[in-house]
Amino acid sequence: MLAIIQCRFNSTRLPGKALLKLSGKEILSRCVSRVKSANLVSNVLVATSKNKTDIPIVEFCKSERLDVFIGSLGDVVQRLRDAAKSNNCQRFLRICGDSPLIDPQIIDHAISLSKTSEFDLVTNVFPRTFPKGQSVEIIKTSVFDRILNENRSTSQMEHPTSFIYENFKGFRICSFTSGGDYANSSHSVDDESDLKSAQIIFRKNKDVRLPWQEIEAIYSKNKLINRVK
Repeated sequence: MLAIIQCRFNSTRLPGKALLKLSGKEILSRCVSRVKSANLVSNVLVATSKNKTDIPIVEFCKSERLDVFIGSLGDVVQRLRDAAKSNNCQRFLRICGDSPLIDPQIIDHAISLSKTSEFDLVTNVFPRTFPKGQSVEIIKTSVFDRILNENRSTSQMEHPTSFIYENFKGFRICSFTSGGDYANSSHSVDDESDLKSAQIIFRKNKDVRLPWQEIEAIYSKNKLINRVK
């Protein structure tokens, strides 16, 4: 399955975070590596915007020989739909680029579930029981075709699956949980404190291949648990 990593360079809380380094490798590079480690992912595509502020993302992808798609700045639904169609994909995996600790096993589980029926969306954030930064969504491309014809708010354009969640009765959603409640924990990199926590993880484990549960345990043991903002 095609994995699309949604990525922007600008960030209010942590400017340029996608290309900040964790133990010598960029956050985006770490995210790509973890996603590629999933057994059921066939290809990884970075989807960024055509805004000039995202040129560093495009240049980085080209230098690393990563597939990159350049699309709409404000309408992320449009960007992801166009990215998927450029690869002739009927469905795709969506990952946020600030997730350098994403667990490949969660990705494989979601992909396996997507093959059991014609779901519009397979998700582990409805409700959220995994830490932020361990979020996965598999979306049917035709669903985004449908959403693009809806009268959407600015927020629904920026947060591409929010329209589905806010109108969940009109969609076939498959949701899976962690078996616990880790909704207030964060493994993503949103700000400076998140970055420092992730740096400690990577210093202790140079090639992080740990499952999310072990990452959570390390965060807890070292009192690094970051709360969702």
